[in-house]
Amino acid sequence: MTLRSLVFAAVGVLALCTSLPARAESIQTLKSPGGVPIWLVQSKTPTLTLRFAFKGGDMQEPREKPGVAALMAYSFNEGAGDMDSVAFLKQRDRMAVELAASSGSDAVYVSFSTVMQHREKAFELLDLAFARPRFDAAALAISKAHFRSNYEAVLRSPTNRLSQEFMAALYGNHRLVPNTQARLAALEAITAEDIKAARGLLLTRANLMVSAVGDIDAATLAAFIDRIALRLPEGQPVPDIEPMQPTQARVIHLDKDQPQTLVMFGTVLPKLTLRERITAEALDSMLSGGMTSRLFQDVREKRGLVYNVSASYSGNPVADEYTGGFGAAPDNAGKALEQVTATLRAMAEAGPTAEELDRYKSTVDAKYLFMTETGNGLASRMIGAMLRDVPPGLLETYVAEMKSVTLEEVKALAQKLLRPERFVVVSMGRPGPPLAIR
Repeated sequence: MTLRSLVFAAVGVLALCTSLPARAESIQTLKSPGGVPIWLVQSKTPTLTLRFAFKGGDMQEPREKPGVAALMAYSFNEGAGDMDSVAFLKQRDRMAVELAASSGSDAVYVSFSTVMQHREKAFELLDLAFARPRFDAAALAISKAHFRSNYEAVLRSPTNRLSQEFMAALYGNHRLVPNTQARLAALEAITAEDIKAARGLLLTRANLMVSAVGDIDAATLAAFIDRIALRLPEGQPVPDIEPMQPTQARVIHLDKDQPQTLVMFGTVLPKLTLRERITAEALDSMLSGGMTSRLFQDVREKRGLVYNVSASYSGNPVADEYTGGFGAAPDNAGKALEQVTATLRAMAEAGPTAEELDRYKSTVDAKYLFMTETGNGLASRMIGAMLRDVPPGLLETYVAEMKSVTLEEVKALAQKLLRPERFVVVSMGRPGPPLAIR
């Protein structure tokens, strides 16, 4: 795992929820007769892609059953109706259907794609997975073995340990913080009845939204969505989560005998406006967007203090954050942190150059084309926008919005986000001189 991926793991952010598509022409917004909100891009493609999101996710699972939401999501491919898990997977593969589910901190996601020639049969399979799931003992045992292996790997991993300690430093005992040890301890006691109960709690009509990309008309799509939704419990809308307050700055070190000292830093922020979130894309690119970015140049290329370094804004259901990380030789960790903070402060004080802003804008078209050129990519960005209450009209003009960002806007946002004196810093490595924000 790279330090950049470590940072994204630590903040728990789904990239699809904070990045918006550049190419989202002709988004139709509708509600099914049963009341399910749907965004549809109707296009003549050989595949049809659907994304279901149920607001709630891990933070709504029973406290005494940590991890049950993840097991529940995993069960979507573990058999349905008269088919056990093996028969179900064979039928899925025979029709070239992609079906997967996962539980994130704030939502349960179900992803579905099929080729158009198998659409009706594929719909039947998806309908069956929702309506008549099986919880066979053998399949549940295999699922538990899979999760046990994953949890044990996480607990052995220094980077994952650092990630969880950093999250705990930012959020205390908030449910957003993953507790792998608790999940492992609870795993064996979770029963098929617990998973059924989690389905009833987390998969409800009141919290469902759907995005779709493909050759299907709105009426046909809405009718199919209702076929699934009207058999789900009505449920209650997930309540809004009270925003977190800014974190108290502090430095924490975790002793571990390893060649590199790994460092994560960051702070919780007040929620940004939509325009500020757009501007944050530009700021992130200038500071941490590859080999020409300021942090890479200042900390690695010119001074050789780190192999990799990154920092970025992100958002989650509880708060917005500015976080980053790097790995350095133990003797260089303090110097690297000092240079990182100096680079961030310089951006806040003087803002970016016109050359940096122009370089960022020159990458926008290609970057967002790659993110949305497939049905999977576009449907994922659409469902993320729905979860974050982003208006569909903005998705259709997002590239233009990004290209309209000004030097003054980036500087103002940098002054708001880049406040090292407010950072929590968590490091892991050999004992040595304590790190400090100066």
